[in-house]
Amino acid sequence: MSDGLLADIGHILERSGLAADIEFARLPQAALDACADAAQSQHCLLAGGDDYELAFAAPPVRRDNLEALATRLALPLTRIGNLRQGPAGELILRDASGNPRLPRARLRPFRMKPDIRFLFSHPAHFIACGFGSGLSPVAPGTAGTLAAWLSYPMIKPFFSDLGFLAFLTAAFIIGAFAAGRTGRALGVSDHGAIVWDEIVPFWLVLLITPETFLWQLAAFIWFRFFDITKPQPARWIDGHMKHGFGVMLDDLVAAGYTLLVLALFKVAFNG
Repeated sequence: MSDGLLADIGHILERSGLAADIEFARLPQAALDACADAAQSQHCLLAGGDDYELAFAAPPVRRDNLEALATRLALPLTRIGNLRQGPAGELILRDASGNPRLPRARLRPFRMKPDIRFLFSHPAHFIACGFGSGLSPVAPGTAGTLAAWLSYPMIKPFFSDLGFLAFLTAAFIIGAFAAGRTGRALGVSDHGAIVWDEIVPFWLVLLITPETFLWQLAAFIWFRFFDITKPQPARWIDGHMKHGFGVMLDDLVAAGYTLLVLALFKVAFNG
């Protein structure tokens, strides 16, 4: 359930035009593994994405066949509810007595607020959250970009330009996986605390930008501008590619726009 149980079942209801009753006590507990705060465990079960569960629907006449197949393959299979005729898209969570557990108004996408415990609970979280810079309570994207600027002079001397490009390629690929896993744990693919997508593209910008404070400051400002405004195709990527690769890619587009603007300024000033 990459988008969380509520979202994934919502997709089924949207396509089928049906309603659903979900038995809360039957929900698998795997989503709790990614939940950093026990107080939010109920929300994690409902809306925290994870890597190991698949939600699907099948007609009742196929139930015995599915259970037999799952037994033969040693796959855990849990029936958590049923689809029914009703208002299209209606989803009711029921307790053990069959009574509604939550009012419909509360079934909304969930965003966990990450903390230090979450940051260190998995290496992917540590990377995706920019070694902690993404936990900034104010403008985490700007904080992540600033962390990239401050860390660049400490990292770049260990590489040639070609070697640094290879490093950035590896960091991008690792970041796509890290951002994807962290987004699922936080309940939204591009959570504000995920700033590795700012860090890696801005390192690329700094590699090509002249090594003076004013040029790098201009690069910082333009990169944040394009990251926030998301000119096409970044806006399309942000709206349609809801996974780790998409999270990384739209900021790479912002880096491209930044380098284009800086190149135009350089040509204008040299001319």
